[in-house]
Amino acid sequence: MVYKIAIVEDEAIVAHSIEQKLLKLGYEVSGVFHKAEDLFVFLEQKSVDLILMDILLQNGISGIEAAEQILHRYHIPVIYLTAFSDDATLQKAARTEPYGYLIKPFNDRELKATVEMALYKAGATKELVYREARWKAVFVHMREGMVVTDNRGQIISVNPAMESLVNLPAAAMENKSLDELFIFSPTGTGERTFYLQVKSENIRIPVHWISSLISDDLGQTLGSVHIFHDIRDQFAYENALIESEERYRRLVEYQTDWIVRLDESGSIRYANHAMADALGWEKEQIINQNFFDIVPSMDRENWRKLFDSLTEPSEVKSVLLDYEKNGRRYVIEWCFRCVHPTNRTKTCKEYQGVGRDITLLRETEEALREEDEFLKRILTTIDEAVVITDEKGRIEFTNPRGREIVGTIEEKKTYLIDILSFTTQFGEEVKDFEKLCHKASSLPAAVWVITNQYNRRYEVMLDISSLRREDKGKTEWLFLMTDLTLFNKLQQEFYRIQRFEAMEVLAGGIAHDFNNILTVIMGNISLLRLQLGENNNTLTGYLQEAEEACERAKKLTSQMLSFSHGGSPMLKQENILKMLEDTVRFMLQGSSITWKINQLTENVTIPVDITQLGQVIQNLVLNAREAMDNSGEIVISLEKIEASHIQQRIPEPLPNITHYLRITIQDTGPGIDPEILPRIFDPYVSTKSRGSGLGLAIVYTIIRRHHGLIEVASEPGKGTTFFIYLPLYQVEEEPSSKETDQLNTFPSGNGKRIWILDDEVGIVKVLEKTLRQQNYEVKSFQKASDFLARIEEIAPQDLVIMDITIPGDISVEKRLEKLFQTSPKTKVILISGYTQKNFHIPEGQAIAYLTKPFSVQQILQKIDEVLTENSSSA
Repeated sequence: MVYKIAIVEDEAIVAHSIEQKLLKLGYEVSGVFHKAEDLFVFLEQKSVDLILMDILLQNGISGIEAAEQILHRYHIPVIYLTAFSDDATLQKAARTEPYGYLIKPFNDRELKATVEMALYKAGATKELVYREARWKAVFVHMREGMVVTDNRGQIISVNPAMESLVNLPAAAMENKSLDELFIFSPTGTGERTFYLQVKSENIRIPVHWISSLISDDLGQTLGSVHIFHDIRDQFAYENALIESEERYRRLVEYQTDWIVRLDESGSIRYANHAMADALGWEKEQIINQNFFDIVPSMDRENWRKLFDSLTEPSEVKSVLLDYEKNGRRYVIEWCFRCVHPTNRTKTCKEYQGVGRDITLLRETEEALREEDEFLKRILTTIDEAVVITDEKGRIEFTNPRGREIVGTIEEKKTYLIDILSFTTQFGEEVKDFEKLCHKASSLPAAVWVITNQYNRRYEVMLDISSLRREDKGKTEWLFLMTDLTLFNKLQQEFYRIQRFEAMEVLAGGIAHDFNNILTVIMGNISLLRLQLGENNNTLTGYLQEAEEACERAKKLTSQMLSFSHGGSPMLKQENILKMLEDTVRFMLQGSSITWKINQLTENVTIPVDITQLGQVIQNLVLNAREAMDNSGEIVISLEKIEASHIQQRIPEPLPNITHYLRITIQDTGPGIDPEILPRIFDPYVSTKSRGSGLGLAIVYTIIRRHHGLIEVASEPGKGTTFFIYLPLYQVEEEPSSKETDQLNTFPSGNGKRIWILDDEVGIVKVLEKTLRQQNYEVKSFQKASDFLARIEEIAPQDLVIMDITIPGDISVEKRLEKLFQTSPKTKVILISGYTQKNFHIPEGQAIAYLTKPFSVQQILQKIDEVLTENSSSA
């Protein structure tokens, strides 16, 4: 690149000489001007890279005044051309921030060194301004709130997103700690998820909080960065999205050059104000000071050798001076040459030096390196994909999340539109990069569908911003993409759970009422068998068949309760291998389907309701058999996995679980239609023409009641695989009571008093007949109010049989409380059509529990146990 230089010199011969030197050195001279006003006219039409300005112009405004206008109007670097001016002139010139001085007369090397240093300084300034603008733009456009603190925890920087998040201006947060401004309380949904509350407000904002220390190369902590992801919307659907931000760069200031003249011993004969002020001396004090005194002692010998080597006026040598003065570090880039006396002796009598203070430049370069490393850390940790392209769409930068979406590319050679397909949420595909930038920037935070070169589909929230690079006259585009895939999946899960809850309430109510009816039927059958005895085998056989039908109906209600909140599993520690083998063998009888079970190498038991889990396996194997049309293969595998691999996907996880048992059921069938697959566990969704659509819904509910997870993977033509995850832990099992199947073997009641409270008339009648036949004194009630009123008159002495759920009546807890206040020694049997004990049992009271439907034998056995034991069993 050939740099363009303008010369402003009122002496034509001197101007011509400078022009020839510049041309000889390879520069382009854009113009030679004798007045500054002519230069201004020229600059209105054209621009140059550097101006050589005579400090004292005879015509028009002075060089200093011209340089001041150039600094503010055109921002073009200026080098002064001067003989030795008076101190006042030099002081005034220094305030215009020149990029160098050339002391007449000067040779080609001095000219080239000064020009090159000025051009380098100007270029570095432009580059730093651009880099600061680029990173500041990214920082400002980040969607996540970000706070930067110093090593004392005081806030030093806040981005606009954080201001918007907490509704506080940056000025109100700076120089304060996070604890001074906010209250943090855990949400209980994740390790890094908190409620963020401004102390002066009552509104709590759920956020995902990420913190990272900022350290220098020596490991010293400089501060920390805190990123707050607003998850108010996502929090409603148990999700956390994470948005990204970047911090902007600090501005850099530059000092003017130092000018010094030394005698042969190193004593300072002249120094300008820039040097004197920097060293903390008055102008008069610095004169006659020895220059070598400011050079570190370890470097003085090398500096003396440098000066001794300077014997020719044309020879210029550069050296760096790094030292401390009054606790401040200085890095000065010096250029020295020898000045011979007039008698032209070969002994150097004087040295001239121009020192450029690059302290701030060096510190800025170090800070920029730290900033680059810091920004890289931020870009590595955020969940947003960041992609930067040039104005044509060529990819120049991607962060790790961006590379996951974009895939493997060669940066600065690959075009974004060639490897990604962009489709709006309305189905419009945008193939032109310019149209994409225009459309996306006009629709901030819109949802787009992106398909990458590997045909992977992402649903993202897309933000596009333009970055104008003025120094090179080009535009860059910043793409911020938030992946919504996980958010949408959790949202679907939320809706699915809502639908389940509605179905669960209905199923639970039906099962409860049906259990009441079955209790009446089973009770009357038992009473009839008691009346018949063993004398009528024909009728007894009929009654036995009726009882077996009731048992089947009981299992049906058990399945319905498994689908409702009332159907909690009765957990026992089980080894499920035999159940799997028996179930698969039974379900595949009569087919040509082959099957195998890959067992664990260790003996593992899990807390499970073996009946309910057997129902799950039956449903899945039956579905596979029907899908494969009685031919193919089913493979069931058992595997023990760590909780960390699955815990976050469990809808209702148990605490302190370290391992899960994974049951994989894989078939070789035709697979599931992709349109049905996302809704496969919903009620009334079926892959069969005559299916009810409740099989997999019940499967899903049973697994969720076991605090587990079921997932499915299927591809048309390649079969279907179900994954069941069940937690591994130990449960305490209640000792089971033995029931007798013999009739007329229970002891007589001997007039013991039993009160019955149940709103179902049929159940009350069965119990009355049974108990009176066994010589108990019985009194029954259908309303709790009548029961409680009677208690106040005559306290029952032996036993109360009480239904837990009586519609429209007071709760069972209040009934028990009033009962035990009046008769604390009375024993109680609670009966219910639900299997779940969702109520509080008073401590120290004799309370037993019996699930409907039950037979006469079962209620008599439970009464015998309760009345003969000293302590209750539930």
